[in-house]
Amino acid sequence: MARADGVLHREKTVWKLHWLLLLGPIVFLLMAGIGFAGLGSKPMPLPVAFAMLPAALLMTVLWAMFIALRTTVTEREVVIQYGLFGPRIPLERIDACRVVDEPLLALGGGVKRFRGAWAYTLWGQGTRVVRFEWHGADGAKKATLVSSPDPDALAAAVERARGTGRARIEPSVAADEDQSLAAEGSARDAQQARPDARRS
Repeated sequence: MARADGVLHREKTVWKLHWLLLLGPIVFLLMAGIGFAGLGSKPMPLPVAFAMLPAALLMTVLWAMFIALRTTVTEREVVIQYGLFGPRIPLERIDACRVVDEPLLALGGGVKRFRGAWAYTLWGQGTRVVRFEWHGADGAKKATLVSSPDPDALAAAVERARGTGRARIEPSVAADEDQSLAAEGSARDAQQARPDARRS
């Protein structure tokens, strides 16, 4: 069932070992502090110490960007967001959606090109991912892989969303189907009534 904002399924997974990415900024800040203090037999030049500050800031921004992978299924599209990266895939352009096993993806996470597809994965989520085969507005074939804590649930949510869009029945068609069902029910009742009439 869709929520008020049209969202059918939403996932947000935080990388459990994200704190490892903070080691770099911490080391850079410590080295910059040592340089500013002039410690050691050969003090660090101040320009080098100053250069470490933006480097530490950049690494902190990268940590904040790649700490979580978000996947949202709405009534119109699938949104994959890993930092500033990730596609928005309209449901009508999805040709296939299935769960696949890719053991090589267990070797690392991030955004990468893999088997003809862009992969958005978190390290430690296993080898089963959801693969989207879709096409762009120009008809060009595309493929996207995304990891998930529950790939089967994600794929099922996408298929439900696609089914909702494709199986929408126009009122006139629905009325015709109701009349056909009513006629079939009347025919069955008539057939059941004939043996009772013969017995009487």
